[in-house]
Parts: sequence; C-alpha cells; structure tokens
Amino acid sequence: MTAADAPPRRGGRVGLLALVGILTAGGPLGVDTYLPALPQVAADLGSTAALAANTLTAYLIGLGVGQLVWGPVSDRIGRRRPLLIGLGLFILASLGCAAATDIWLLLTARVIAGLAGSSMIVLGRAIVRDLYEGEQLSRIFGRLQIVFGVAPVVGPLIGTGILAFSDWRGTFVGLAVLGAGLLIGCSLMVHETLPEERRVHGRETSRREAWLMPFRSGYFLLNAFILLGASTAMLMYITFVSFVLQVERGIPNWLFGVMFACSAIGVILGGQIGPFFTRRFSPQGVLRTATAVNIVAAIGIAFAAALGWPTWLLYAFLILTVLMASTCQPLSVAQSLVPFTRGAGMAAAIAGSAQMAIGSLIPGLIAQFFGEHGVVLGIGQAVISAITLLVASIGAAALARRGSLRHGRPVIAG
Repeated sequence: MTAADAPPRRGGRVGLLALVGILTAGGPLGVDTYLPALPQVAADLGSTAALAANTLTAYLIGLGVGQLVWGPVSDRIGRRRPLLIGLGLFILASLGCAAATDIWLLLTARVIAGLAGSSMIVLGRAIVRDLYEGEQLSRIFGRLQIVFGVAPVVGPLIGTGILAFSDWRGTFVGLAVLGAGLLIGCSLMVHETLPEERRVHGRETSRREAWLMPFRSGYFLLNAFILLGASTAMLMYITFVSFVLQVERGIPNWLFGVMFACSAIGVILGGQIGPFFTRRFSPQGVLRTATAVNIVAAIGIAFAAALGWPTWLLYAFLILTVLMASTCQPLSVAQSLVPFTRGAGMAAAIAGSAQMAIGSLIPGLIAQFFGEHGVVLGIGQAVISAITLLVASIGAAALARRGSLRHGRPVIAG
C-alpha cells in the first residue's frame, strides 16, 4: 500500500466514519425522502397509485441487486473507485428521475438509482471491515446505527420540507444534491482501504473461489441469516405500524408522527446494546438472547391487539421489537464480515442483498394474504424470530462441534 493509499489516522477516521454512516443511510434515504411525494407523482404523471408505489419497489430491487455487482468489483479493484463511480451514477439517475415525463421513465430511472445507490451500502460496510476487526468492528457498526436510526425520521421531514416550496421533482433534485455532497466528501476523505495484497486477483477460477468463500463459511451464513431475520422483523414493524396505531387504535396523525419518531431512539439504542454486552458475553449469545426477547415482545403485540390491551402497553411491545431487531442488525453485519480479510465486498454484498430483497418481500406478502392487523404483525414477527432463533441455535451448535466456534466466538485461521 502506498502512502497515498494508507488509511487515515485516528482523527481522520472519525470524519471518515461519520461519512460512512451517511453513506450506509444514503441508499435508504432514497425511499424515506421520497415517501411524501408519492401522491403528487401519481397525479402529475397521470398514473395509478399502485404504479406510483411501484417506484419504491423498483428502487428497492436496484438496492438489492446492485450490491452483488459493487461488492465483487470492489474486491478486485479496491473500494474508492467503485464508490465514486456509484455516487456519480446516483446523481445522474436522481436527475433522470426529476426529468421523467411519464411513469415508465420514472420506474426505469428509479431502478438505475437503486443500482447506483447500493454502492453506498455495500462499500460503506466493506470499508469498515477493511479498517477494523473483532470487537472493535462490532462497536463501529453499532455507532453507524445512530445515523441509520435517524434516517427514517429525518428523510420524510426533508421530503416534506422540499414539497413546501417545490414539487415531487424537487425531491429528486435534493437527492442529487445529497449525492453530490457525498461525492465531494468521499473524493476528499476516502482513501483506498483495501491493500493490493488483499484484493481478489488471478485467473477466473481463483476469483470464483474467493467469491464463493462466503457460501462455504458457516459463520458467515449463520450471521447472514440472523441479519435477514432481524431485518424482516423490523420491516414488518415499518409495514404494519401505521395501520395498527392509526386505524385500529385511532391515534391522530401528529401523535403517530411523534411515536414513529421515538422508534428511532430504539434503533439507536439497539445499535449500542450489542457492542456493550459483547464485552462480557459472546456475540452469538447476545444475538440469540435479543432474538428470544423479540419473540416474547411479538407475542405481547399479538395479545395486546387481540385482547384490546391499553395502547401504551401495545406501543411498549412494539418499541421492544424495534430495540431487539436493532440490536441484532449491526452486530450480525459485523459478525458476518469477521471471517473475511479478502472478499469482504462479496460477503457484504450477499448479506446486504438478501437483507434488502427477501426482507422487503416477506412483510408485503404477509400483509397481502393476511391483512395489516396487529395480531398478524405480532404472530408474523414471532414466527420469523422463532425460525431465526432455531436456525441460529442449531447453526452455532454445529459450528461448535466442527471446532469453528469456541465459547460462542469464531475460530479464524490465518
């Protein structure tokens, strides 16, 4: 590694991590900021509400699929160049969305924006893995959860603010401006974090072997599955909470806004719980305990909804599921990347793509077939968390028998 490519020292790393935190939240901000503009999109482009809503799905598809491109590419040529290219494409795609003259052009531009925006998520995670290991890696991902927790609250507020003096096209101009700011920041602050000796080079066969490593790592698969379970439980909450509180319980809009904003506190606190307890307990023990508590909280949601328990108690159970899912998400991301000094980009891509694609699909299917009711939310989260806990327990036991796990911590060779 040359001096120019050397990672920044401690002071520089603080600024870099702040920037990476915004990067990892930048992709999801493309959803949150855009939400208030959906009714205008349908009216202005002469589209149905369903097609307008599908622009969100198009973006999420891009976010999921794109990670499988950016991750392996960055393993081969480094993190910095793909990140700058991805941000540049995100700016152009956002401007393309703003200039769309019909719903089909907007759908196309949104897919491209998702593909480009996915570079922020996967490369942000890969950069952190390049710089940190072990317990420090878990602690850093927990701190990044602070930014990630604020984004769902700040995003709609930014979108609403833009709509106060512009139309829905202004929202995409705002996203382009965000991308431009990130591009400038990354150009100045992000040095290459993946040294030459840790890149995936060689013939096609050797590259394929390196990129297949995540599928052959039981520890990666175990934590990627826990990440998927926690993310699905969280997306169940996001999908159902408005109906449960506003329709079933009659909560007014302003109060729901306050209650939903409070969920960000749960996301932020959850991100700090995992690193705190891994100082005394194994990461796998913390993950299984948080998942078990999530089952209890989800059952509480189902009973509170079915039996008409007080709204404050229902809300307490809801926030507890947010807290536990947010404990699992950054910790499982960090643990899934632990085995990889080489190929971390591909590992981050596989975990992130599954998290985005499958985790987004399941809540929608449950809502479509069973309805957006509090009982369905509780049972759905309980079943998802129970399956996650079962697989996590069986997987950890199998890894321990194989000698890959000792005292709940991975045994990494080399």
